Amino acid sequence: MARIRTVKPELAAHEGMFDLEQETGLPLRFAWVMLFTVADREGRFVWRPRTIKAQTLPHDAVDFSRVLDAWLTRGFVVKYRVGGEWFGLIPTFTKHQVINNREATSDLPGIEDADEVIGKSDNDLDASGTRQARDDDACGTREVHAQAEGRKGREGERKEGREDQSSLRSDLSAPLALTPPADLQTRKAERTRQIAEEAQQAFNEVLAKPNGLLSQCTVLNKHRLKAVEKALPTARQVCKQLYGAEKVTPQFWRVFFEEVEKDDFCAGRGPYGGQHANWRPDFEYLLREEVMARIIDRGMTEAAA
Repeated sequence: MARIRTVKPELAAHEGMFDLEQETGLPLRFAWVMLFTVADREGRFVWRPRTIKAQTLPHDAVDFSRVLDAWLTRGFVVKYRVGGEWFGLIPTFTKHQVINNREATSDLPGIEDADEVIGKSDNDLDASGTRQARDDDACGTREVHAQAEGRKGREGERKEGREDQSSLRSDLSAPLALTPPADLQTRKAERTRQIAEEAQQAFNEVLAKPNGLLSQCTVLNKHRLKAVEKALPTARQVCKQLYGAEKVTPQFWRVFFEEVEKDDFCAGRGPYGGQHANWRPDFEYLLREEVMARIIDRGMTEAAA
């Protein structure tokens, strides 16, 4: 769905986008403006070149996958995967767009939930044509301060502008980063821990003593967090299919462990023989891919209904 967006005049003179356009022979500047209308209020879009081409350049004989790849290799966009779907993000989008409050909230998963990230969003490649952030401050303090700085301030601005252009040219030739920058890794780790805490709570309430037979999961150490992280693709797929949710919900873990409780072996009732007589399933064991698949295939469809 097309949306009304803001375009700054400086985009016409953006050297980085112009150089890339000359290099590829693609209509990148106009396509960039139209990509704004495809992106949601967070600057996210589904990475489907043919669909985006139909929405942005319907009359042009252009392979839009080449357009997206050109932006990707220069850091203007980031590509990330959540489950089996690929998405794109304009890193500087929220910095320059003034979104109508009536616009619906984003229903696309964020990059912090990504299973894989391709691109470099840690470089400030600002394709709006200006390096200034959106100014929400209506007071005149900045203007008075700038006048007081006089010639020195203007010379500093020109020097900064030259440094910015030099940095931009350097960034354009930089190699493609294949791992998320530190801030994205931090947000992803925080989101994984939040999901792990939701899973831990459901496990303890449904399966652990005194109501159940399994030992409490009291500490979310690195091994348990890793087990949750490995379980996320399966959990997301089930949430999307059964609940229409793009993210893993606390409801999923509750239903999942309730289904586990119906399984004698996984719930701690056995039988366990030989050298494993005293063994019982634990939190990590139940999040193994093969165990989750068996529990989900056998009962979660009926439980969700």
